[in-house]
Amino acid sequence: MKKLIFPLFLIVSLSLAACSPQTVTPTATTEIPLPALTTAAVTPEATSTTEQTYTSTDFGLSFTFPRDWYGPEEYVSGDSLRVAVGSDEVYPYGTDRTEQKATRSNSYQIVLQFNRNDTGTTWQTTFDTLAGLQDGQSSSDMRSKLIRVSALDLGSYQGYEYIVTLADTASTEPVYSRVILLRDDQGHLLNLMGSPNNVEIPLGQGWSELYQQIDTENQPIFTALFDSLSLP
Repeated sequence: MKKLIFPLFLIVSLSLAACSPQTVTPTATTEIPLPALTTAAVTPEATSTTEQTYTSTDFGLSFTFPRDWYGPEEYVSGDSLRVAVGSDEVYPYGTDRTEQKATRSNSYQIVLQFNRNDTGTTWQTTFDTLAGLQDGQSSSDMRSKLIRVSALDLGSYQGYEYIVTLADTASTEPVYSRVILLRDDQGHLLNLMGSPNNVEIPLGQGWSELYQQIDTENQPIFTALFDSLSLP
């Protein structure tokens, strides 16, 4: 049996470098840099026997996630907030991969990243590309593929849900994430990303099928977390 360790802090493009809106490069950029570490006290509140609540009073943001999941692991830098939760152990932002010890196979991790007053434009090409697609349509280059799931809104925020994965011709480490990218008129930017992790691929089985299966199994949790979001 072959084991592939999926990166806990997945590199997903918010900037799909392109000459036109139909060309995407999801692996071109990383998560928004968060250089200066400020660790805030995080005390999840029990909301039921099955859920707990994460709240950031500084950012005016909250959400619920499964009570038996790990986290939240919070990282704050200036106007940027990053929070990770998962069905297996989650580690502080920047932890070396060699120090991240998985305790179960085929787990799932959700990372929320929120930027206040984002003045960058790295996400604009992503929005333009998604706006040019219909639900279910994809745009890809030799390395990467972006698949639009649907347009979304949450209060004053608008954006898209999409899948980012490898192009059919790519032959690198598996990449498969479900992403929601929203923005509002104040320049606030939300990136919510769910990814299979520590995936074991049986001999003879393609990785894409298995990653999709794990994502599908966890999609109700991803959707419930999004639906529970309270944003400033």
